[in-house]
Amino acid sequence: MCSHISISKKRGFSLIEVLVATFIFALAMSAVSQIFVSAFSAYHREKVIQNNLENAQFALNTLTKQLRGSSASSNIFSGVDSYNYATGLCTRYFISTIFGVTALRSISLTVNGTNNGCTNVTQGSLKEIVRLASGYISVTSSLPDRVGKVTISLHISDSGQFPAHLQTTVSLRDYEVSGL
Repeated sequence: MCSHISISKKRGFSLIEVLVATFIFALAMSAVSQIFVSAFSAYHREKVIQNNLENAQFALNTLTKQLRGSSASSNIFSGVDSYNYATGLCTRYFISTIFGVTALRSISLTVNGTNNGCTNVTQGSLKEIVRLASGYISVTSSLPDRVGKVTISLHISDSGQFPAHLQTTVSLRDYEVSGL
C-alpha cells in the first residue's frame, strides 16, 4: 500500500503585515493618548480658574460686607478708604504689587482725627486679600470726599495664565452718618 502523506501548509503573517499592523496600532494609541492629555489639561485649567474665582469671590464678599455699612472715600493709592462706624476701624483697600505679586490688599488704619474720610491715619498691618494679574477699584462719587458706591473689578490669573474677570458694585448704606 501506498501511503499518502499530506503536508498541510500552515501560513503565518508576513513581516510586512506585522509591521503595518504595529504601525496602525501605534497610530491609534497615539491619538487616544493625545485625547487623554488634552482632557486632563482642560480639567487642570478649569480647576485653576475655579479656584481663583472662589478665592476672589470670597474676598469680594468680605470686602462688600465691610464696605456696605461704612463711609468710603477715594485715596491716592487708587483704592478706597472705608470707616466702619460699628467697629471704629478704618481700612484702606488697594491694588498693589509687592515682590512681583499683584494683589488686592488691605491695611488696617488707626484713626487719629476725623473719621469720615479716615484722615490723619496711622498705618497698621498689611493683609493680602487675593492675588490677581491686574485689577482696579473704581470709586464713583457725587461729593469730593465721600462716595455712595464703590466698584471693584478684578482680572485674576494664575501667573499670567488662565485669566478670569470678576466685578462687583457696592452701594453704601451710611446715609444718615455721611450726609449723602
